[in-house]
Amino acid sequence: MSSRLSPLRTIRRILFVVSALLLLQSAAHATGDPPMLNIQALSAVMSRSVLTYPLRAGVFQTKFAPSYVTNNSQDSSNVNNGPNPNIDGRFSNKMSGYGMTTALTYGFTDHWGVSFLAGYTNISGSRTLSFRDNNGTLIVTPPAKVNSATNNGNNAINGAAGQGHGIVAIVSAIWDHWEGDGFRLPVYLGSGVMSISEQADAAGYGMKRTGDVMSPSLLVGMAPSMNLWKFRAVSYFMLATALIPGTGSIIDYDPRTGAVNSKTNFPLVGGLDSAFPIAGVEFTYRPWGLGFTYAPDVMGEGAQSYGLKWSREWGGQGK
Repeated sequence: MSSRLSPLRTIRRILFVVSALLLLQSAAHATGDPPMLNIQALSAVMSRSVLTYPLRAGVFQTKFAPSYVTNNSQDSSNVNNGPNPNIDGRFSNKMSGYGMTTALTYGFTDHWGVSFLAGYTNISGSRTLSFRDNNGTLIVTPPAKVNSATNNGNNAINGAAGQGHGIVAIVSAIWDHWEGDGFRLPVYLGSGVMSISEQADAAGYGMKRTGDVMSPSLLVGMAPSMNLWKFRAVSYFMLATALIPGTGSIIDYDPRTGAVNSKTNFPLVGGLDSAFPIAGVEFTYRPWGLGFTYAPDVMGEGAQSYGLKWSREWGGQGK
């Protein structure tokens, strides 16, 4: 907007800083059971699809953003603490991996546009296998081969091998009341599909827990942005939700042969089937289109994500 409106420009800058601080403080606590850790990773990937530059009529924007995701968390809320730390200890998740985001945006006008994003994540490491759901309710009674270690009513095994991956594709409509190269506030409303799978495998005990979501999805959010010298700064907050509930399972198997002794399926509950927050900040060196992104821990699971990104405008008056 016009540079002569200095009080309004000051208000915009204050709004940008406040929104960034709120994003860094947002949290939604959960137990970290599959596929929660990979939902956190996929959230970071989705957040990297937001516009770098303002919408312009007839101009395309492309973005490529590889990222590194790490989760180092402990939580004792759903675990009986006993004498054996591998059976009774706190939730202990040490997962890491990578993600990739590609996004294409087109501006019909300076106020309306459409974007397409595709993202992928892959994480692995050590994590906890719990016999409770995200509300703390016991799903199945741990078998004797687990309980016999302490005879203490155990409900979790630490040190399980964790593995997860996720894919998302979303098309979003974008509307921005503002115009020009300065402050912008695009609002997003999108739909698509997400597929998330994660497991915790305690092979020494012959126990495995899985969590899977394959569902149409909705995405809504906003991403205030502004120029800071030769940089473009963006902060964003979004909510995404799966429309179809996911399914979890706890499997008792023979570690020598892989034969399944029993399998209990259950619906995913708590935050898994409801909207989950996506937040992040981005800084881009405008002459080169290169920058970095940071996605904080918005799920209360100790996860953070760091990434590089490259953006480019082309077509119309683009660069």
